[in-house]
Amino acid sequence: METFAQRLYDLRTDKEISQAELARQIGIDNTTVSSWEREETTPTLPMLILLRKFFGVSIDDLGIIFG
Repeated sequence: METFAQRLYDLRTDKEISQAELARQIGIDNTTVSSWEREETTPTLPMLILLRKFFGVSIDDLGIIFG
């Protein structure tokens, strides 16, 4: 199974947008997106909801494992 970081990268590049553009679209700093993709941090639930809406996928489809 893909990690969240891998899945986020795939979704973002499939949409052909930069980290900066994704960050602008969801109202965060682009260093945060970079940190997520480098697996340094993980998004909060409100951020997951924004990402889910932006990409049109379920939270499960983002590759997050709760537990």
